[in-house]
Amino acid sequence: VRISKDRLRGQFLPKGTTCSYVRVTVDDHLAGNVFACRWTYNNKSVCWVTQLVVHRDYRQRRLAVGLLNELKENDDDIYGIVSSHPAACAAAARVFGSKRPIIPSIQA
Repeated sequence: VRISKDRLRGQFLPKGTTCSYVRVTVDDHLAGNVFACRWTYNNKSVCWVTQLVVHRDYRQRRLAVGLLNELKENDDDIYGIVSSHPAACAAAARVFGSKRPIIPSIQA
């Protein structure tokens, strides 16, 4: 499927959307990349990851976590990822997780 950037923005992304792209290389080889869009909805900043890819030769090295960490911004309120791949979901959960502090339970 082909779509121009203008058509993509006009038909599928809210007005005011900004996009980010991060890539990682290993020994001058493209090992992975991530693409995300940000917009405001109900006064909340949304970061929506639309593509997270790590080449099969470079998987299980936490490159996906590193890519997502590069995208992460403290001002974001909501994160989402368009993926059902367990590794992508696990990386997103590790990076974005909960903004609430973890309070250990006290057991008597």
